[in-house]
Amino acid sequence: MKKTTILLLLVIGILLISSLPTIVLADSPDSRAPGSSFPSEQILVSFEPGTTRPVAARIHRQLGGQTKATISGIGVQVVTVSQGRAMAMAKAYSSNPKVAYAEPDFVASAVDSPDDQWFEKQWGLAKVE
Repeated sequence: MKKTTILLLLVIGILLISSLPTIVLADSPDSRAPGSSFPSEQILVSFEPGTTRPVAARIHRQLGGQTKATISGIGVQVVTVSQGRAMAMAKAYSSNPKVAYAEPDFVASAVDSPDDQWFEKQWGLAKVE
């Protein structure tokens, strides 16, 4: 009985220690410092399926956003908001039940290139933009 308890505590301890880097390094968009890599006057908004254009336009008017463009193929709208208010406006849009999601228009960039020796031979990579 005592060996089982010690073994169980040891396993739990190992699991907790191994998950520590994930917990420590987790970063939510809200915790980003000012000057993060996204336009502070632009957000991406996706409406729930079935939301009509007039309803979406009314939501934009209520929240003060203006549709700048629509990303074809995925139906996400690029919305212009007041300068420096991207995070707050994304939260405001997200609180509306007709909005599937809203987020600042983050800029993503590659950190490193793969170290796979066969990377260049993969057929699908030429189509990725």
